[in-house]
This record gives sequence, C-alpha cells and structure tokens, in this order.
Amino acid sequence: MHPIRLLASEMCQNTSCPAVHATARGTVLVQGHVVDAEAASIVLGDGETIVEIPSHLIVEAARQLERSGI
Repeated sequence: MHPIRLLASEMCQNTSCPAVHATARGTVLVQGHVVDAEAASIVLGDGETIVEIPSHLIVEAARQLERSGI
C-alpha cells in the first residue's frame, strides 16, 4: 500500500474513528461504519463495500485536498 495522509477525522476516544485519508496515488480512502447496502437499496460491485461517515468530514477533506493542490 502506498503512503497515506490523514485529511479529516472525528474526535474519538478510541483508535477507530470515521476518517478520510489521501493516498500517494491520487485517491481517497474513507474509514467509517459499514452500512447494510441491501437495506439501503444500494447495489455494490465485487469487492466493494459502503461506509457511513459524517458529512462534515467530506467538506474538511475537500478543503485539505484543495490546500495541498492535489
């Protein structure tokens, strides 16, 4: 795996919190709570999963990406 950089995360007391990370490959990794895709009526492809994170993390991650010029 290529190096990753934390863009935004929730303030949690444990080590597993929703977060958004940037990769050196120009992609974004999203860490969150797994959602039941079937219950949400979302069709996923092979190897995909869906996670839920607070919307403010997306906004903050976008700000960080813009600041870094990625």
